[in-house]
Amino acid sequence: MLLAAASLLEGKSATTHWSALKELRGYPDISVKHRRYIHEDKLITAAGVASGIDMALHVVGILWGEDMKKAVAKHMEYPIEKESSNA
Repeated sequence: MLLAAASLLEGKSATTHWSALKELRGYPDISVKHRRYIHEDKLITAAGVASGIDMALHVVGILWGEDMKKAVAKHMEYPIEKESSNA
């Protein structure tokens, strides 16, 4: 909601926790999608705690590669979901 209120999501796709999707849809210039996370341009939005972990692993993959992402997820004993998160 902070990003939306600051007009940083205008013209972009975004997600949030399911309980706040209706509120986010109140911003007409944002394409709201119900996904775990969305990475568009320089912004990444996530839909909650577990999806925030998915988002963080996505960032690890961007910065340090897929092998590191898999190693971190394995160390956490966290299953990596098939990614279909981009807008």
